Amino acid sequence: MLRHWQGMALPELIIVLGLGSGATLALTSLVAGSVSLNQHLLNNARLTEELGNVFALIQSDLQRAGYDGNTQQTLHPGASGSVFSHHLSFGAYPSEPANTCVTFRYDVNSNGVLDTQFPNEQFGYRLQNKTVEVRKAGASCHSKGWEDISDRDLVIVTELSFQPSTLNQNGVPVTRVAIRLSGYLKANPGLSQTYSKTVLVKNHVG
Repeated sequence: MLRHWQGMALPELIIVLGLGSGATLALTSLVAGSVSLNQHLLNNARLTEELGNVFALIQSDLQRAGYDGNTQQTLHPGASGSVFSHHLSFGAYPSEPANTCVTFRYDVNSNGVLDTQFPNEQFGYRLQNKTVEVRKAGASCHSKGWEDISDRDLVIVTELSFQPSTLNQNGVPVTRVAIRLSGYLKANPGLSQTYSKTVLVKNHVG
């Protein structure tokens, strides 16, 4: 006679144990997949936050290039013109590709005066050694002394470019700049993002 173990036949016990093992494996696989998905989403969020914030800052500042809170007076006959106009320029740090740096000015506090301390109204962004840097103290594209605004330990920046163009609208020259920013997560090179947009620089003259 087939012996029973705690009221359950051996074949039944084997079936139950097999089902239990299968359920455990399925649960383990589900948990592992969930952890992997969550990690991917977290990494993607980190990359989006880092590159997206940098791109938004560049875009916002560049659109203001040439703005002068004292525009009306600079238009009067005999006026010397605005200290914020004619200062949108492009270049590159040595060894970096062309047009990977932009410098410009705009009147942050609308007082019509170029402030160089607080606030410093001389702006700029550039690519240098896989990092996005922000201009300090009116430095040129070729100079040292710029400050990192992207985290090299988190994101490797592969591209930052500025492509200017001028259109003629009703006899008035209009400046546009195409901005492109690309990079990947240092911890996961397969995870990359690119941001691009053409902005209108309404206040730039020249």
